[in-house]
Amino acid sequence: MDNSLQKLQIILRAELALLRIQTRRAARQTCYRLAAALFALLTLCMLIFAEYVALEHVYGATCAALSVALTTAVITLVLLIIARRIQQNDEQEKVVREIRELACTSLHADVEKVKAGIDGVTHDVKQLHSNLSAILGGSSSLLSSVAPILGLIAAAVRQKKES
Repeated sequence: MDNSLQKLQIILRAELALLRIQTRRAARQTCYRLAAALFALLTLCMLIFAEYVALEHVYGATCAALSVALTTAVITLVLLIIARRIQQNDEQEKVVREIRELACTSLHADVEKVKAGIDGVTHDVKQLHSNLSAILGGSSSLLSSVAPILGLIAAAVRQKKES
């Protein structure tokens, strides 16, 4: 039983470790992404403004605004493509998941052993009950003849203990 409790503890620790790993990674990624997004936004605003000012003198306000919109759309598409290609490092999560699966498999095997043992004890008790019912159910004279013998055995055991 202690072994099963240890396996449950391992599963719990693995789940907590997995949660901590994922939370730390998500927090770090969020902070860096937020800072990068702020700087990128500032840079993009300055570039767009510079493009608009430069194009306004050459082509006029309407063409400058159209050019700025197209540039912004291209930048957005490039960023979306890059975001889709970013992959996570799953090595730590993979190790923790393997430990969790190993502990779960082993715990399941232990539960099956205990279940088989309980089934065996249940079968033995049912068989003992049927045997006693067969012995005692048919004749009350058998019980009345065995009772004095059991009384004599009990008295002999008591005398032996006292001496």
